[in-house]
Amino acid sequence: MIKAVVFDVDGLLLDSEPIWSLADRELLKRRGIDYHDELKTKIVGKGQVESAQNVKDYYRLPDPIDDLVRERRKLLNDLLKANLWLMPGAKELIDLLVKNNFRLAIASSQSKEIIDLTIKSFDLEEKFSVIVYGDEVEHGKPGPDIFILAAERLATRPEEALVLEDSQNGAIAAKKAGMKVIVVPNQYNRGQEFTHADLVVERLADITPDVIKKL
Repeated sequence: MIKAVVFDVDGLLLDSEPIWSLADRELLKRRGIDYHDELKTKIVGKGQVESAQNVKDYYRLPDPIDDLVRERRKLLNDLLKANLWLMPGAKELIDLLVKNNFRLAIASSQSKEIIDLTIKSFDLEEKFSVIVYGDEVEHGKPGPDIFILAAERLATRPEEALVLEDSQNGAIAAKKAGMKVIVVPNQYNRGQEFTHADLVVERLADITPDVIKKL
């Protein structure tokens, strides 16, 4: 029986994927390079170090990876502060799950600053009993580290936890952690394979306690 639900942030809880594209566009513009949309599908759902490494390799950037991670994170944070939106149906789903006695957690490679700002801005402090930040684990998604740590902090066995994700990498990470996973794709990753998911739905509003009980 599912007792806890773990939320991803980028593209699932927070409508941030378009902002990631703007940040990468600006990062490359500073180096006189044009941004290409085809890279987006390859980095959606990856941790910040892994996605920055993909950008570095794809565009053959000479910058040290640590410098790229810091610059991308600052660009993203500055943009998100002015463009902070929850995904449609997110608040309603959170309230419904709390009402039905599910324990909630956040597990995301998004920065602590933005996760904390999201929690505060949308009055979610009392909703999530556990938050796991990406820099607390050694390996980002598709590694399972972040979800394993979330289960430990929830004091919940992995098989009693459900992960809500939007990406292939997130789904793989959740299954490696031994958890159920529902994927809600967005416009940037609908072409990915979600064979690892227990269920794929069109929108957050399609997820209900009855749907969860059937997994």
